[in-house]
Parts: sequence; C-alpha cells; structure tokens
Amino acid sequence: MKSPFELRLDEIKQTIEVGGERFVHFFRPPAFEDWRAYNAALEDGREQACALLWERIIMRVEGYEKSRIPSGHRAAAAIHLTVCEPSDVDEARGFCAVSLVTGATGEPLVHVFRRPVGDEMSEVRRIHAAWLRRCEAYKKENMPLPNYALPLYSELIAKVHGYVVNGKRATREHAVQFMDNLHRLAALKGLVMWHAPAEEKSSAA
Repeated sequence: MKSPFELRLDEIKQTIEVGGERFVHFFRPPAFEDWRAYNAALEDGREQACALLWERIIMRVEGYEKSRIPSGHRAAAAIHLTVCEPSDVDEARGFCAVSLVTGATGEPLVHVFRRPVGDEMSEVRRIHAAWLRRCEAYKKENMPLPNYALPLYSELIAKVHGYVVNGKRATREHAVQFMDNLHRLAALKGLVMWHAPAEEKSSAA
C-alpha cells in the first residue's frame, strides 16, 4: 500500500547503497532559505546544488567511519529530495489539476488550482516569460520557477491530494501553511506552463 506524503515531518530519512553497503542520511525538512540557496546554486550544476543542500540540512548519518562522508554520497542522498516536477495537467470546470513526479514512492500527489483570472493571469504569464529568460540565460531547459512566484500558490490553490498532516488528509489550509516550497514551485510550474501563451509554449518546447 502506497503511503501519503506527510507535510509535518521532524526529519527525513534517506538511504543510499554504494558497493553493497547501506548508508543512512537524516535531514531536517528544507526551509524556504534552503530552497532559495539550492535554486541559486543550480546555475553551477545540479550536483553542486545538491551538495550545498546536504550541507545546510543534514542532521546526522549512519554507516560511516569517523564521520568521513564522500562528497558523492552527499549529493546522491540529497538529490532524492530535489526530484519534483509536474507530470500531467488536466483542466475541467474552472479548475486545473497538476500531478507531480517526486523522488518518493507513495500516493500520487496532485495540486488542484482554480483558474487564474484578470491580474492573476497576467502574473502567470509574467512568471512564465521570466522562467523562459532564465532557461535561455543558463542554457538549461528545466530550471525551477523563480521564488517570487510562491505567493501565487496560496492565492490559487483549491485542494491537494496525496498529502497528510499528522496522518490526516491535508486541507487547503494545510497546503497554504505547510506545503514544501519545492512542491509549491513544481505545481505552479505545471499551472504556468498550461496557461502560457501558445507562442511561448512553442519556444519552450
């Protein structure tokens, strides 16, 4: 049975296997400043960004001698925390449902947004244009959305599926208060891409 994604974790346990040995890394949940530092470091490459994230949020490790942890292990453990991208978008009756693919194996994660209107739609298109410029500037096709897009999540989110808070199904209020920023930005990315002007979608393809 697949388990839901808990939004209020005290720690995150990540196990990696190298050469037949198992090593365990325990992280605190990343905060806004951690993801901002990670996103900025992506300009130098994902491995470096993951190593930076590891340094910021590691709590303890198991399986290593004298706390000697190879740099490759750090990035390998942290990279699972950074896998979060929109996989599918479906729109019906004024709502847009964005499904996410993450590094966790659990219930499908879905963010349901109400359709942006007026100034909200203008903001969606402004964010998409800024995202395109960032991708072009760093010659990378899959950059995250800028952090200033985050307020749009709280404005538009209607409900979520696949998440729990202390074991109980997460409500919209829980999503606004506790949702991980990586998941917010990934879900918004799906929404923004869906509502981008046709000519901008073509240039992003």
